[in-house]
Amino acid sequence: MGALTRRWTYTKAIFAGAIVLGACTSTDKNTPRQDLVWSAYNQCKAEGRITSGLQLTRVEPDGRVWYSANRSIFGAQELERCINEKVSPPPTYVPVLSQ
Repeated sequence: MGALTRRWTYTKAIFAGAIVLGACTSTDKNTPRQDLVWSAYNQCKAEGRITSGLQLTRVEPDGRVWYSANRSIFGAQELERCINEKVSPPPTYVPVLSQ
């Protein structure tokens, strides 16, 4: 067996192991950030700010969203804007002291 063949076999074994390990380590519980984004999505939907053609499909643990569109992505900016409004903390105003 040549060095190239052994290296290729080793690479395939590592890749297969990573897939198996990834499949076995799934968690059923959302992160707080995921829960926050899903809650924001549901609020935006209840307020009628999301078109019926858009559907949130997945939220990454860090809060990045994945959505699908039935016919077009019309309304995608509104969806992102609404979720960002709900998720972002309110602005903090620092009083300006005058002398």
